[in-house]
Amino acid sequence: MYLKRKVLFTKVIIILIVFCFYYFYILSPQICKLKSLKETLQIHTKKLEERKNILNQKQIIDEEYEQSNKEIKKANDKIFLSLKQEHILLICNEIFYNSNVEFDSIQFSKENKEKIKDQEIFCIKAIIPMKCTYDDLIIFLKKIRGYKKKIIIDELQIESVEDHILSSSISLNFYSLSKPVKDSFLQNEEVFKKIDLIKEDPFSSSIKTDKLQISENEESTPIIQETNPSKKILLDGFETVNTFFIGSNKNIQGKLIKDTQKNEGKYSLKVTYNFINPSRKNMANLVYENKKIYISKKGKLGISVYSFQQNNHQMGIVLKDTNGKLYHIPLTNKINWTGWKYLKYDLPTEISYPAIVERLYIQSINFDSAIEGSFLFDNLEIAYE
Repeated sequence: MYLKRKVLFTKVIIILIVFCFYYFYILSPQICKLKSLKETLQIHTKKLEERKNILNQKQIIDEEYEQSNKEIKKANDKIFLSLKQEHILLICNEIFYNSNVEFDSIQFSKENKEKIKDQEIFCIKAIIPMKCTYDDLIIFLKKIRGYKKKIIIDELQIESVEDHILSSSISLNFYSLSKPVKDSFLQNEEVFKKIDLIKEDPFSSSIKTDKLQISENEESTPIIQETNPSKKILLDGFETVNTFFIGSNKNIQGKLIKDTQKNEGKYSLKVTYNFINPSRKNMANLVYENKKIYISKKGKLGISVYSFQQNNHQMGIVLKDTNGKLYHIPLTNKINWTGWKYLKYDLPTEISYPAIVERLYIQSINFDSAIEGSFLFDNLEIAYE
């Protein structure tokens, strides 16, 4: 009897040991692991729900994003993101296009900085003297008011000079969020003062024609190679395309390319343009963008032009002096030749030097039937007196 009890007790003890081993070393870790997995599952389930909510809002976010882009584009369409005087000139030319308002100069003021709440804005003022009738003046003011970007009329002075003709001066403010690009005439005046100190190149192969080349490096600082300022100076050899094409209205088409048919050097600049429709005054402009070409004093400006055809179009160059006043230099009033021809013009004495070459232009007059053409330009140079 005693033996049976002892055997039973032993069995119970063994069962308890096995149970404890199973519980603590097998079952309990599995329970802990299962609990941890449940907590992880809850966390991931919560994240999944959050992401589902985000995905469900995608359409709303896309709609808000699209609406924000429309508002930004609408705001950008009303303001100038940046201001350059050459762009303002083209804007003024677009406004004056097909109007009966006459003007011969545009004067720019220095940029002003204004503050609206926490936003700084910059302003350039353009002062334009004009002559026109009262009705033409009203039409001109309506064109300014209806222009796609905001232009503010700051001041308007009017006086009568003869029957039905008004002499007026208008000040237009152009606003931008970024600082306007300054003309560096003051810095370049020092460059021109140093010209006489530069000695003639003893290694030059030519003694008949001395040349001055003015270009820009990455910091817009003129690089000068010069021998004798009393003779011819090369301003642009058109070895690279430093200009862009723009018409007096958006319908005018044109392109600029380098061409191997040249007068000197390796290349010339070829312009091909199409006015599309005859007009009172169509104009194709070759505007200097990244290269500044300076003229230090009065002289005779010249350029070689190759004509592929004859027509009644006019050709010229626009200069801007240190006061910001523009001068239209006429090179020819009629294209009456084919092949190469050297065009030259004595610069006016009233220009305040140094002056900068703004653009070259080709224009038609009084609804000319010729609406297209092609020319090569080479060797823009100045001969100082």
